[in-house]
Amino acid sequence: MLARSRTSVPSIDWRLPFYGALWAVNAVLLVVTIAAFFAADVGVDWDVYVNGSQGDLVYRYSPLLVPFFDLIAPIGYLGWTALHFAVLLLLPGRLALIALIMAPFWNDIYNGNTMTFVAVAAVLAVRGNRWGTLAFLTLAVLMPRPVMLPVLGYLLWTRREWVIPFAGIAAVHALAVVATGQWETWISTLVGTGLNDIGAGADLGPSRFLGLWWYPAGLAGALWLTVKGHIGWASIFATPYWLLPYGLMLLLEAVPRPSAQASRGAAQWPPEPSTAAGRAG
Repeated sequence: MLARSRTSVPSIDWRLPFYGALWAVNAVLLVVTIAAFFAADVGVDWDVYVNGSQGDLVYRYSPLLVPFFDLIAPIGYLGWTALHFAVLLLLPGRLALIALIMAPFWNDIYNGNTMTFVAVAAVLAVRGNRWGTLAFLTLAVLMPRPVMLPVLGYLLWTRREWVIPFAGIAAVHALAVVATGQWETWISTLVGTGLNDIGAGADLGPSRFLGLWWYPAGLAGALWLTVKGHIGWASIFATPYWLLPYGLMLLLEAVPRPSAQASRGAAQWPPEPSTAAGRAG
């Protein structure tokens, strides 16, 4: 009998239409953001950082950052914007160019926020840069955000030598904040302003429609994505509210995954419980 010939059906990579649609949305948001530079006030967050008369809002970040912003206040919004561009020079050229055409980057500049610095530190840390790792762990303490949790977990799991330094940074920071006498104000403001962002006008995520009801699924998704090595998307799912600058964390999706033993004594990532079982068998 003649064997029946089979016509192979080419597989379609689902990532192509998905990321194509994502870049289309990015283009729309980029146009909207650039238009906002001419239609509204810029640097609202920067004004909050450097203007002590804004009250408790400045304490959404650590009270220890207040003297820092007082120190750099003379550079103004334009100097702060220049720092956003300058820090991109720390990235590989391809990633820097990608960041420059991302709406989240320009939205971060428009608001005068700090997400660009967090994202750059995250990329450097995941790439194995020690100074980038130190910077990210420090920022995770000084300006904690849920969006930083997957990268933080990844770093502390794969590079156990950083666990003690991170604990030291957190402990020293906690003692310093208590010494300022502002720890209660900071904690209440940190929690309160975070909750206020859920479902607000700037929230682009599911919580805008579902509130906190969607967050258990978001956390489960963040955990699954982290284990699968998609730390950028995990960062987005880990936060209960999706602000546009958080999209900068998707730069992590373009970072080559480090090998399981990229550094001496590094734990395997993603963890594969089946490995040990396969050896036993």
